[in-house]
Amino acid sequence: MSISELERARDLYPGVPDALLVERLVEELALKLELEPPTDLHRAASFQGIKDIHVAEMDWAGMLAPSESGGFIITVRRADQPHRRNFTIGHEITHTLL
Repeated sequence: MSISELERARDLYPGVPDALLVERLVEELALKLELEPPTDLHRAASFQGIKDIHVAEMDWAGMLAPSESGGFIITVRRADQPHRRNFTIGHEITHTLL
């Protein structure tokens, strides 16, 4: 079983609240990828092992699921506006840090 990036950060910075650790992890990812607004979410996703991002008819905003070939797939709701889909994609990418 692999340890998550959040668990590693907890070991390195004991006593720091998880919310601050996650913010730091996201900032580090942005620095590694040299991301600047507007953020290329597909690039960030691929860096975190996400193989594809699908748009589909579904009842919830999005989900992160394991891919049969390894890594993950993000699926987002087709009915949502593009800015909402982008938010959901970013949210699902963050799950890979936990």
